[in-house]
Amino acid sequence: MRRVSTEIAAIVREPATVRNLEGMGFETVGGTPEEAGRFLEAEIARWAAVIRAANVQVE
Repeated sequence: MRRVSTEIAAIVREPATVRNLEGMGFETVGGTPEEAGRFLEAEIARWAAVIRAANVQVE
C-alpha cells in the first residue's frame, strides 16, 4: 500500500495533473495514507453533524 501511495503522490504533484484537478475544483494536497484516513474520519464526523442538525432524511 505504501508504494501505491508513493506513486499516486508523485502523479498528483505533476504540474499537468495539478492543473487538471484544480480545473475540476479539487484542491491538491500531499500526505500519508494515515493522514488521509484521519482527514476522512474528520470529514465524516463533520458532515454527519451537519446532516443531523439539518434533520436530513433519506427518501
